[in-house]
Amino acid sequence: MNVAKINPWHLFDELHNDRARYFIHDVNTSPKLSTTKENTPYQQVRSATSWKPNIDIFESDSSFVVSMDLPGVDPNTVDIQVEHNILLIKGNREDKRDKNENNNVLKIRHNEKTHGEFSRRVQLPKDIDQNKMEAKFKLGILDITISKQEKLKPKKITISAE
Repeated sequence: MNVAKINPWHLFDELHNDRARYFIHDVNTSPKLSTTKENTPYQQVRSATSWKPNIDIFESDSSFVVSMDLPGVDPNTVDIQVEHNILLIKGNREDKRDKNENNNVLKIRHNEKTHGEFSRRVQLPKDIDQNKMEAKFKLGILDITISKQEKLKPKKITISAE
């Protein structure tokens, strides 16, 4: 007897992602149902939505750092843009689970990994410097450092007496 492990809270996460996708209007991440007979209904629900990488945001006196977990993602396939103080990060984690190195077809026995396209938007504050940004990818973690604008400091004017 096969027992499928189902996490009911995962369905709430997917509902949240679907609602967020509706309001963000990302056409590229529209759901696609799998039609293969091997998939269980639960696997079809999981493959119907794109995945949502986790993000942490840090702030220092001089910059913001957006850190995103992207295990298994080729850094060359990640697109980062800033427009109107919105940071947009898009990419794709390929589904390589049905073939191995020798192109032999593999039968999936258990699947918990998500794959496919992802898109995340982060609202940035107004005091960022779009000319001073850098992205680093190391060990499956993408770190985007965004410098803050230098604040205008009051200039002291000396008075000369004659």
